[in-house]
Amino acid sequence: METNEYLHGGSAWFKERLNGPDGKYWRKARKCFLFKNDLSSALNLFKFDYKAIKTISGPEGTILESSGKTVLDPSEKREHRPGQSWADDAKNSVRTLLDRIVTRWAPEYLYLPKINIRKLHDSLSPEPLQYVNETYDKTNNDIDSFNVGKALELYQGCLVPLYYHELWSEIISDFKNVETTLKERERVINVSLFYEKETLDETEESALIFGTNRVTYNDSYKPLSKKPGLFDLVLIKVYNKEYFGMVVHVVDENKVKIANEGNRQEGINANNGKHDNLIFELNTTIGIYVSRACSIAFQQYRKITKDDKLAITKLTNITSTRRMISAIHSLNEWPQHRSILKPMINDIYFQKPEDYDPLSIIPTIGFNMAQSKTIAIAECMFSDFQERMRIVHGPPGTGKSRTIAGIVSNLLSKLSEKGRKRKILLCAPSNNACDELSRRILAEFKRREVPYKRGTLVRIGCQPPDDYHLCNYFLDFMILQDIVDVLKTGQKINSNIAEETELRLMRHAQIVISTLNYCGSTRMHQLKSSTEFIIIDEGKLQCHSIGYIQ
Repeated sequence: METNEYLHGGSAWFKERLNGPDGKYWRKARKCFLFKNDLSSALNLFKFDYKAIKTISGPEGTILESSGKTVLDPSEKREHRPGQSWADDAKNSVRTLLDRIVTRWAPEYLYLPKINIRKLHDSLSPEPLQYVNETYDKTNNDIDSFNVGKALELYQGCLVPLYYHELWSEIISDFKNVETTLKERERVINVSLFYEKETLDETEESALIFGTNRVTYNDSYKPLSKKPGLFDLVLIKVYNKEYFGMVVHVVDENKVKIANEGNRQEGINANNGKHDNLIFELNTTIGIYVSRACSIAFQQYRKITKDDKLAITKLTNITSTRRMISAIHSLNEWPQHRSILKPMINDIYFQKPEDYDPLSIIPTIGFNMAQSKTIAIAECMFSDFQERMRIVHGPPGTGKSRTIAGIVSNLLSKLSEKGRKRKILLCAPSNNACDELSRRILAEFKRREVPYKRGTLVRIGCQPPDDYHLCNYFLDFMILQDIVDVLKTGQKINSNIAEETELRLMRHAQIVISTLNYCGSTRMHQLKSSTEFIIIDEGKLQCHSIGYIQ
């Protein structure tokens, strides 16, 4: 399911509200949530000055204005833009990935039934494919001779190429997707700007091209799933030659009007009074990173044909891979990365808290002794000033997730203590695992008769829970519900109501549950300064847990 697709097609919980007595308010709330003058950009990866492009809206759609002689000074201090924080964290690793995709990866390999792994690897990366070692250091317990820099380099060199291969497999899978044809995924943009660039290592020539797209549609929202998004990998065909491109800049601006407005009486419309039929005009400015060869080929085509239209076909979105690789390359920014690269039995980071006394443990009601000890260790860690990590092993069915619920229940009352950061972050590899954590925690609250205030627990992600009852705790639906409540009062709402509501809900949440991958999203960055305790369920299924949440 694509991001936000459930808001126009897939959620029974949301459909019920759209078709209910307050349906017209939910439709307006959905408009506020989905359609805002939004900027998603990765241009700072290219040290690109935002002053070089401006967008304005007019009756004929979105128009780009630019000065062809604009000097792009990468050292000039600029205002913060969306995406800046994650781009700084990713540093050069994401840019290198984009460089290789557009200048090195071969679109013709999409059509091959089989390809030699070595030949494929040579097309994906110049670095050799390495075996992943059990350890990134062979000095045993000799901490003085441990070279953390060398170990980190080996760690990155082993794992990053594997994610290149994993991404290629995803591209092949999406390319052969029989449910959505390539033609259905095609979008046409009117290209008007070209900027020459070079790859980060200055070995290949590349380019940034900018264009616009305009879509008009009604309440069905059917074209929305095809709307270009940041880090969409697209296929571009010019003169029968195909190229890869990467969407690196998206600016949305929308206009809304009422269908059949001239025929409507007050309080009643052409849809029997059920709700207003809204028509949306979405104007999108799009920036695409391509090879210089692709840019030159299209400019030549444009000059000969006088045609500015460029067809782009979405293959997949690389956000998950970008987060993976960013996490690997950001590991050294985490204070305990040395302990992860060279685990040692006498490392204080892996030791039990000093205040923990196994002889004084009294079994927690509803938990066995092993589970009670784990809960007690977590409580001591929570009160300890020393950063620590504890790994709890157990086969399926031994109550690990339920023990997590016990830990959260015991720590919840302590979050309000003076000096605390107020939040517990819980992570798991999959949406189903996150849903199970949510169920366990809520069930434990009910068993203990813990007073629950709406917004204490927030489930955040790119798709809602499958469990109907858990949808009440899903952040996006909570935002929509709050907007509906405001609309029903008749108050005038501002254009930033969705963002302001999200900030408020996240500020007051005490328990946040997310998949590990989603922890790398920009929505989660605000938690870095307010999270007191982190718990990862099924951690062995995800090899870069720490990198996502640091």
